[in-house]
Amino acid sequence: MKATTWQNICIIILFSILLTACGFHLRTQEPLPPELHTLYIDSANPYGNLTLELKQILKSLDTQLVDSAQDAPITLRIFGEQYVSDVLSESASSSTEQYTLHYQVQYELLSKTGKVLFGPKIIHNQRNYTVNENQVLSTDSEQESLQTEMQHDAVFTLLRQLSAPETQKKLQQSITKKQLNS
Repeated sequence: MKATTWQNICIIILFSILLTACGFHLRTQEPLPPELHTLYIDSANPYGNLTLELKQILKSLDTQLVDSAQDAPITLRIFGEQYVSDVLSESASSSTEQYTLHYQVQYELLSKTGKVLFGPKIIHNQRNYTVNENQVLSTDSEQESLQTEMQHDAVFTLLRQLSAPETQKKLQQSITKKQLNS
């Protein structure tokens, strides 16, 4: 092999060692509590990007998604998904404005009987963007891009919250109470 190939291999190995030594690791999704391995998703917008992306990721985490609330011990109910845009600032000529785009999603976990086990919780994201009257088409695509990005962030925030120890504790408590009352 050439000397440059060996140098490249050595550099790659050196960087790998340095990255692992400083504690770097790829971000992975925490496992969901066992109580959420079979789940029904009740969404106000069942064919929206948020719900579709959430279902896709849950399936990749080996969560069984069922077609009816009666077939699942727990229902994830997603409601109150909305966008709001506020004017942040305006230029003197009024040709350029800065906006803040807010995205909010509410959700809760329900038992088979409809009792709230966890939530309701609110996920809120916001992004700023600039609108130039001379570039209307690019502004529309920028806003759509921001909305998609905010939905994506909301999905991962929701998954992190479902995987959190607080959620696991509440689900365990509800199951323990149910077993004691049986």
